[in-house]
Amino acid sequence: MSYKNPETRKRCQAKSFRERKAKARCEIIEMLGNKCSKCGFEDERALCLDHVNGGGKKEQKKFGGSYIMQILKRIKLGSEEYQLLCCNCNQIKKIDNKEDTSRKYI
Repeated sequence: MSYKNPETRKRCQAKSFRERKAKARCEIIEMLGNKCSKCGFEDERALCLDHVNGGGKKEQKKFGGSYIMQILKRIKLGSEEYQLLCCNCNQIKKIDNKEDTSRKYI
């Protein structure tokens, strides 16, 4: 599709990219069991993709905007590096494992 206005093209490309990311996220949630692996919470709005052994921020920087699509590819290839956690369990894991370097831990 050809756009005469570059701004229109940018908006359409951005919308398409957001839609692909949302679809990939839904597919990942389904592949990982549709619920938190710790407590069983099922509302997908509060489910987070978690790296079992930490290191998510580094990986996110490495892949940039295509991060979620790269993870989907890995999961499809059989990677067990990822799990679903609800926001609460994810935050508890980060604190327990001291994964969030911006925080001071007691």
